[in-house]
Amino acid sequence: MNFDQACEVSFPGGYQQAATTLVSNATRVIRLYAPTLEAEICGAPELVEALSSMLRANRQAQARILTSLDGVSRGKTNPLVELARNLSSLCSIRVLSEPPDRFKADYLLADRNGLVFRKSQQEMLAWFDPDTPADVLPRLEHFDYLWQRAQSHPELRQLTL
Repeated sequence: MNFDQACEVSFPGGYQQAATTLVSNATRVIRLYAPTLEAEICGAPELVEALSSMLRANRQAQARILTSLDGVSRGKTNPLVELARNLSSLCSIRVLSEPPDRFKADYLLADRNGLVFRKSQQEMLAWFDPDTPADVLPRLEHFDYLWQRAQSHPELRQLTL
């Protein structure tokens, strides 16, 4: 599939490909809201590798991942969680104590202009747009608001002795 313009994509396969494309082209900040943190959705090897490369290529880069308490239990074996543990200064995961009031389905924001989001938790469709700052801004502001209220979770941190 060609990901150079806005289009509807399948979920989870097209969503993963679109998210990987956005991450590969991002330079500064990835914001990912994944309520269930399922490995099949956000732990795809291509996506995790693209995120790892982006974070390692730019000292200013960062990734912020928000999930739910349900995501904590499912995310223990997720490669994305492992990446966050290994690159804890660049990639952070926080947990929401209650679901958000808006934008409740999975989404990924790349820098301030790229977006892929699931239309709803029940639908198997998502929307991708690589360059839509006007559509990214409301989700970005909402994500940052939630980020301030979310907390880190002990099960998602790296254990060191």
